[in-house]
Amino acid sequence: MIGLNKFRDMLWYIPGLLTLSLGIYLTINQPQVTYVINQIHRIVELTEGKVGYGVWKDLNVFFRIRMYHVTNPEEVMQGGFPVLEERGPYVYDLNLKKHVISVDDEADEIAFTTFKTYRFNKKLSGSLSDDDEIVMLNIAYYGTILTIAEKFPMFIDKLGNSVQKLFPNSYDIFLRAKVKDILFDGMPLVCDKETNKDLALICSGLRGKKPPIIKNTDK
Repeated sequence: MIGLNKFRDMLWYIPGLLTLSLGIYLTINQPQVTYVINQIHRIVELTEGKVGYGVWKDLNVFFRIRMYHVTNPEEVMQGGFPVLEERGPYVYDLNLKKHVISVDDEADEIAFTTFKTYRFNKKLSGSLSDDDEIVMLNIAYYGTILTIAEKFPMFIDKLGNSVQKLFPNSYDIFLRAKVKDILFDGMPLVCDKETNKDLALICSGLRGKKPPIIKNTDK
């Protein structure tokens, strides 16, 4: 009876030993991990006809952004502290479409160009509109002043007050514009050399050393 009881006691350990052995086997060989990784590679493989390729080539996502509106620009110009009002999120449908230029199977490389298209999503933006006007620091104005001070410090006293004339309808350090203009369409910078000779020097300097916020356009 003693031998039988010991045998019965050992039976309780068998499930545990089997579980432990299975755990050790899975840890060493990791067949389930290998299977999952292989499945992921198969799905996301950037080969035409695969699921992952279609998602990668024509991807649709949401683009959300919040703007900070200065509610008291006049007080700030008199030395006061700015009071900011958060507005948003403004939601856009963003389409990322890839145009494949070439495929190198040996190097496992794809050369492509990405085209981005933004469309304002009125439903997800609620009562907001991308025609809403926002008052914010004029970064282009500020960047131009810093560029002159850094690259042409000898001209800052002479040209500093003329910088504002680059921006039509601007009368202080703030930008007043629609959300869509701030984000996408941009704001005009006009080099009217006929009305102000100082602008000729500023514009000439900006051509080669303009701040990153200022971009060349076809207009």
